[in-house]
Amino acid sequence: IPVTGRRGEWRSLKFVVKKRAVQFHDVKVVFGDGTSQDIELRSVITAGGESRVIDLVGKRRVIKKIEFWYDADTLRGREAVIRVFGRR
Repeated sequence: IPVTGRRGEWRSLKFVVKKRAVQFHDVKVVFGDGTSQDIELRSVITAGGESRVIDLVGKRRVIKKIEFWYDADTLRGREAVIRVFGRR
């Protein structure tokens, strides 16, 4: 998920899953200064479920992009949707 600096600085994130369950393997947040934070989210989040609030390292940070590695329960053709919410 690409994110622009215009969105501002963030101190924590939360992921919400819609439509289909998602098995997360890895999540990587890449910051505007080129550094990154790996987030261990090795769990299944059911459709309609959400992750815990995840604090970002350091002070509030500009996010450049968020990379996900996951499997989704999409056997019947419906897509899984992952929404990201941030706290400033």
